Amino acid sequence: MNSDDLLPSEVDVVVLGTGLPESIIAGACARSGLSVLHLDRNEYYGGVWSSFNLQSINSLFENLSSTTALNQDVDNEIDIKNIELNEGEEALAIGQYQPIQNVHLQWHITEADATESEQNGSIESDKSIRSDLEKNWRRFSIDLLPKVRFSDESQNGWM
Repeated sequence: MNSDDLLPSEVDVVVLGTGLPESIIAGACARSGLSVLHLDRNEYYGGVWSSFNLQSINSLFENLSSTTALNQDVDNEIDIKNIELNEGEEALAIGQYQPIQNVHLQWHITEADATESEQNGSIESDKSIRSDLEKNWRRFSIDLLPKVRFSDESQNGWM
C-alpha cells in the first residue's frame, strides 16, 4: 500500500454519509480549515440523492433484498458507552437508517405480446425490447429521489 493511500491518524471531523447534507457539512468544515474524513457505508455515493444506470440499480435492489432479510435476524447496534474517547471528543449513535425499503423490481413487458414498430412496420417481440434495453444500460439514469421542477411557459422551450 502506498503511503499516500493511508488514512490520517488524527482528524478534526468525521462525516458519515455522502448525501447532499453530509457533503455540505464536510465541505463547510474543510473550508473553515478543519481536517475532515468523509466516509460512506454504501457502495455508492450520494445517499438518497444518488442516480443509477439500469445495471447498477438492478444490483442495488438485489443487494437490498438480501441484506434486508439478513438484518431482520441480526442486531447490529454498537454500545457507544464502551468506545474510548479523548478529552473534548463526543460519540453520536447514527443507527442503521435504511431509507430504501420494500424494493420490488418488475418489468412491465409481457413476453407473449408483440409490438409493431411505427418506423418500419416490423413486428418485434417484447423479449427483444427488454434485451435491447439491457444492452443499452448506460443510456438510462434513474434517480432514487425523483425531482419535480416547476416552470412557467417561457422555460418549457429549452427543457
